[in-house]
Order: sequence, then structure tokens, then C-alpha cells
Amino acid sequence: MKNVLFTAFKGKTNSSFQLVKQMNTEKIFLTNSFQGIARDIEMIKDQYQKIIMFGLDKSLQDSIRFEIAAEKDGDYILTSAKVADYTMFADKLDLCYTVSNTPTHYLCNEAYYYMMKKVSCPTIFIHIPTMKNMSKEFFRKLTLYVDKCL
Repeated sequence: MKNVLFTAFKGKTNSSFQLVKQMNTEKIFLTNSFQGIARDIEMIKDQYQKIIMFGLDKSLQDSIRFEIAAEKDGDYILTSAKVADYTMFADKLDLCYTVSNTPTHYLCNEAYYYMMKKVSCPTIFIHIPTMKNMSKEFFRKLTLYVDKCL
């Protein structure tokens, strides 16, 4: 069993791609389409201890949002990840964050839903700001945060 898998969305200007691409760990980049996401996640064959997914939210500014639920066609799933472990790291680094149990209905939710249906390990989805809505200091802290998640 492998330790941690990180995911982000493809796109050179996508902040989740920018964050995850620099990491020296196992990672996959998801296609920016509903059909592509399903295919990308279906191709995952390895078992992991945990999966940490990143996506961007244009409304965030120097803050992150932990998603604890995903929904598709009325099927509502809560993560088995211990969210308090993730918020504790954020507190230690003085990262501003919120926790949401209200699924979005966009690509991020779709990816989170498919991933939680596919794997049995704890999975968390973290929304981050766009690069233009993130200060250099916040991106630095976010990079440190990701290192602590390993």
C-alpha cells in the first residue's frame, strides 16, 4: 500500500496544478471535464493510506476550504478523513480556512464523489484560491501545509 496520493486539475495556470506539480510525491492530474474525471479516477489501481485532492475556487482569497461531502444524483457521501487533523495543520501555519458540508455541483464535486466511491481510504478535498487571489506568502504557507500532510 502506498502512503499518499495527491490530485489536482490539469492546466498550467490552474492553482491546484501549480501547487501539486512541485511536490515530490505520487500525484495525478485530472481532466477538466465530467467524462474525463471519471476515466482518470477509474484508472487508479494502487491502494493508498489517504488521498488529498485540490481544486480551485475563484471566490477564495488567501484562504482554503475543506470539503467534507460530495453528492451526485441525490447520493450524499461524507468523507471518512479526520478533518480535525487537517484543520490542526492549518491552524499551526496560521492558514485561514473554512469547512463545508455543502457539496458544489461542479467538476470538483464530481471528482470528489467518484474518488470516494472508488477508494476505501480517507479522502479529503481542499479548495484553494486562484493564483491571482493568493499572495506569495499564502502560497508559501500552502506549500508548507502540503508537506505536513505527507
